[in-house]
Amino acid sequence: MDKILIGKVVSFHGIKGELRLLSNFPYKNKCFQVGKEVIIDDALYEIASYRRHKQYDMITLKGFNDINQVLFLKNQNVYETRNVLNLAENEYLKEDLLNFEVESTDGKTGVVIDLFDSGSNHYILKVKIENKMIMIPCNPFFIQKIDPKKKIITIQLLEGM
Repeated sequence: MDKILIGKVVSFHGIKGELRLLSNFPYKNKCFQVGKEVIIDDALYEIASYRRHKQYDMITLKGFNDINQVLFLKNQNVYETRNVLNLAENEYLKEDLLNFEVESTDGKTGVVIDLFDSGSNHYILKVKIENKMIMIPCNPFFIQKIDPKKKIITIQLLEGM
């Protein structure tokens, strides 16, 4: 089973067992749906309700109607399986970018060897290009095109990179 991290239970809302999740997952609309299952603490739970509240995703779980029943879930990660996401050909997860080939607009080639979050939905690619390690922010200025089918990223480098 290929689990994908989609969020974390950070708190509760009210006394009826509603979970407050922090999630910056790009395909939330495919995961947080009534009737869909999520994995928390290696157990499957069915979503009974979903709503957004401020920066949080709020869910209740089928069969849990009291805060005392869900207290054990606090600080637990929430996962989904890759096959449930049903990603289209042009959709990808940032984790998929590892080992993608990199081609710069000036003809240099390399490979993505690592990636990490830089906060607030941004991440950085660590790329090895011509025996040099460079960090490339994943934003439209640097990333010209991502082709998940061919596993190629086209980038625009600044002078001196």
